[in-house]
Amino acid sequence: MFANKFIKILALLLGLWSFNSQGSAINFNAIDLVDINPAEDLRRYEYQIVGATFLMDEGFDIYFPAGNPYQPDDLGLPSAANGDWDVLAYQPDLALPLPHDGFLDGLALGDNPSLQGLFYIDLIWRGAGTPGQQDYEFYAANLDITDSGRTQPFPNTSVPEPEALLLMLVGLGGFLVKHKR
Repeated sequence: MFANKFIKILALLLGLWSFNSQGSAINFNAIDLVDINPAEDLRRYEYQIVGATFLMDEGFDIYFPAGNPYQPDDLGLPSAANGDWDVLAYQPDLALPLPHDGFLDGLALGDNPSLQGLFYIDLIWRGAGTPGQQDYEFYAANLDITDSGRTQPFPNTSVPEPEALLLMLVGLGGFLVKHKR
């Protein structure tokens, strides 16, 4: 009887422990490209959207702050992950009384567009070090913002080691079941 209760509690704890709810996010990878002009540092941002769904005319914007490190005409032509998307790059504008950030806009061309593949944009990097996280927003067809955040580096694809406490609990559960019999 004790073993049955223990197994149920153990299963519940393991289920709760392994529960991982990840909301929508945009992952990025910044790649250093061969510079065409020695005075300019050419880079590529690759993006992957995870945990999100879109309907027709919904989409996302990824922002490139005006000023340093992005100037007008620094953003190149973007590329969509696949044919389910229309992507455009809007250049930063410093001539306005309040400078306007540049952004990469992705617009869903139909309901439930595929997120397979990567979105990317080549750009001139004028900042120090390497490009990093950026602000992003997901928007509805009426242009209301539905979610926002900061891009995150692509996750490490290595297989994580199980935690020691989890392994001990599984072993203890097996020990108790064996000794009950």
